[in-house]
Amino acid sequence: MSNVRSLDSDRVSYNNILNSVLELLDLYALGNKYRASEKRLHVAEEFNQLIESNDLLNKAEFKDIPKQLKAIFSEYDNPLENKKELIISFLVELKGLLEKHYRRVSVEELTRLLKDGADSSDGSLTKIYNQTNALMSHLITLGMPTSECYLLCRNFLIKRKTQINFLEAFNSLASHIIISTQKYDVKLSLDNKPLYELLKNTTVDTQGEYQFIIQPRTENDRSYIINSNINVDAISFSAARNIAEKIITSS
Repeated sequence: MSNVRSLDSDRVSYNNILNSVLELLDLYALGNKYRASEKRLHVAEEFNQLIESNDLLNKAEFKDIPKQLKAIFSEYDNPLENKKELIISFLVELKGLLEKHYRRVSVEELTRLLKDGADSSDGSLTKIYNQTNALMSHLITLGMPTSECYLLCRNFLIKRKTQINFLEAFNSLASHIIISTQKYDVKLSLDNKPLYELLKNTTVDTQGEYQFIIQPRTENDRSYIINSNINVDAISFSAARNIAEKIITSS
């Protein structure tokens, strides 16, 4: 599912519960601009479908928040707008719980399904497929590139030594997936004239966790290079760089 050469229909879906939570929070931040209220209805429907299709969200780690949100979304009288403060509060809490617990809970479930050679029935294989897809989608939402997902699967599973059984290899892979987030200092350069001119005419060269340094230009220089240091919390350096690039391109 992570292989760049595979067909689109076989590749990992980007839609997952964390992604839906982040999308809803972004849409609430827009208020009623850009038809955000209509888009919230659509995302809430997807959110409910994801809850119904993923039993892991019933785990105690998530404090029944997915069920409570699903119940609110199913109410009449426009709950997405009339109860938005309560919904936003639940979404913020659920975001933190998903980022902290989902990877571990998912790995535990996959380990259970794969243990002792795994049940090869269609139902069991479907569960393994769905949980794997949901976990990879979650990793992508956390910033991990699909290329890194593929390399982890290739190095630990596909190219494992013959004396290492599958579950041992899977446990080694899992240890790299459930690692706690770390702070990374990512250095990037970009060519951006408007931002260059803005930074040149201000004394401010930092914005939160971001630091910008403009590179001196010669008279005939056509580029406007800005060097940046961005502090990012991420699960790997590749994920940190991916997040940093999104931050810098949206500046």
